[in-house]
Amino acid sequence: MGENVRKTILFQSVLAFLCHIGHGFMLNSNRRFSRGAALSMTGDFAIKPPSGSEVVDKTIVDTDAFLNTLKFERVSSTSDQNCDEFFGHLLGERRGTLGIVRDEALSLLQRKVDPVVEIKKPVEHEEYTPYNTQPIEGETLLVPRGLQTYGLPIVRPKMEAWRYFNVREWVTNRYMESATESTCDLEKVQVALEGRGAWLDDEECHARLIYIDGQFSEELSKVNDFVSNIIEIKNDDDPKLIQCLSRLPDGFTEKLAYEEVEAESLQSKIEEDPDLIMYSKLSKPNHNMGDPLTNFAINLQSGNAAFCALNSVKCESVAHVNIPSQEDIEKPIIVVHVASDDGAQQSYPRTLVRMGTDSNASLQQFSIDLGGRVSKFTNGVTQVYLSKSAKLDHNILEDSVEEFEKYVDIDGDAGERERERVGMKSTTLSHIDVHVAEDANYSPTLLHYSSIGNCRTILQISLLEHASSCDVSSLNLTGGLVRSQQDFKVHHIDYETVSKQNQRTMCGGRSTAVFRGAIRVEREGQQTDAEQLAKSIMVSDRARTWAIPSLEIIADDVTCTHGATVSDLSEEELFYLRSRGMDRQFARNLLMGAFVNEICDKVNGPNRQKVSSVVKKYLEAIAPRGDRA
Repeated sequence: MGENVRKTILFQSVLAFLCHIGHGFMLNSNRRFSRGAALSMTGDFAIKPPSGSEVVDKTIVDTDAFLNTLKFERVSSTSDQNCDEFFGHLLGERRGTLGIVRDEALSLLQRKVDPVVEIKKPVEHEEYTPYNTQPIEGETLLVPRGLQTYGLPIVRPKMEAWRYFNVREWVTNRYMESATESTCDLEKVQVALEGRGAWLDDEECHARLIYIDGQFSEELSKVNDFVSNIIEIKNDDDPKLIQCLSRLPDGFTEKLAYEEVEAESLQSKIEEDPDLIMYSKLSKPNHNMGDPLTNFAINLQSGNAAFCALNSVKCESVAHVNIPSQEDIEKPIIVVHVASDDGAQQSYPRTLVRMGTDSNASLQQFSIDLGGRVSKFTNGVTQVYLSKSAKLDHNILEDSVEEFEKYVDIDGDAGERERERVGMKSTTLSHIDVHVAEDANYSPTLLHYSSIGNCRTILQISLLEHASSCDVSSLNLTGGLVRSQQDFKVHHIDYETVSKQNQRTMCGGRSTAVFRGAIRVEREGQQTDAEQLAKSIMVSDRARTWAIPSLEIIADDVTCTHGATVSDLSEEELFYLRSRGMDRQFARNLLMGAFVNEICDKVNGPNRQKVSSVVKKYLEAIAPRGDRA
């Protein structure tokens, strides 16, 4: 009994101490808020004011005099400077051929950004909100993270979007620019593409665009009136084309893409409230994203706006798929971006897809690394615009010829060889930005089965109008020491929009796989129906995976679900198969194949079986051995 009494007294003492500390914190917070800030920013987190503090009537400051009292500082840590030097190395001196699109992106990157200062508005103002970050008079403000050197947020190790990417090691890499055009053997490239399932003959496809190290290969391509290559953008080109190519993600292009998708509701929205077409004003005043250059907004972004702008600055060719209204394309269109085994270390693939009203098409888009003696940096951007009632079945496949080392989880020597592998220092960044109009449907299928050391795929879908929908399927396979991340965001902007996400991950060896899935439903997005499910299987005890689904719902009449599972293969299913005479290794391989087949079956062309066989070979490489077999 004595021991229990002593434990009880100790617990009560600790509890009283914590309550005392908490009371002191609240008093300090009250003093802070009484000086004029409705939100206190501590690091990356906003502390909500104590109950009742937001209704206190506060004096509105003289804006000009108040701003003159503030001081701005640009403070960079060593890791910040390393990141900026890395991006500066990529930016280099060489420029692409996109004309005005290139110039606008470059000017955004080179501008100097000061901290955004929010001035609180009177209570009677339509945009008044208690959640305001107005600083204290005379306060010294730091430039938000990632904006110390460039005008768009540059990658940082502790940015939420890059938290799992091992940024500190990655930015030590250097990738040289190519001074000459690629001189690789085209026949050899075609044979390699056929072997990987990334080739359709002329009679099997509507059109075929092949790019080698970012440069268009006319000899290997098949073009027509709807599918072509853009070599250069001039100031007198189609303004809609320039507008589509100039768009940046994460709100850095303020207007939503209603004009690009020829939305019929654009005029009515402007008449109702012009802010309904502004990214930063959606769900105002209490739930809008606000200026994209604030710490709050940066923490919720994809972290890829600077790399999209970099692509615009460096890109030399654009794969342009422009399907007119009422057109139904029966055969698939194939676009292949190749990183050759003797080509440039940097490449900037660009794809633009524009679907007219009531059009229908299927598109296969491959990104393939053929290996070689040097590591590579591939920074690809894909922009998709669907007009009313358009439908696009879009396959996005990431592959590489080089094989990773097997059994790195149980063989130390294999781990050392894997670290020295050329492809381990290579990087593939992909950004897919999609905008969907009324009653249109976008159905992407993403397959990652690459041995590139650092892979990051961003998919952002904006459902702009009533009854727009998307059905996302993805597969992320990793082995060896590969690090692969898939970030998906579906943005429900109008009412009765529908989205489905089915994501699957399988990682072996000592690889790392990350899935970050976000659904945001704006206040106007009533009666939204959104589903998200992420399933992950770890076939190695030393592999790592993160599944991070999230919902952000401002509307109050929605049906939204999300979920995530992480596990090994089912022991019950293994037992059942073994009871039918199969050995454990064969049973595991069978279950691994069944896990991925649902996604692989969505490949939309006659090359489906070839792609499936390449994926199966990858699965065999990550299948466990030893005690896990």
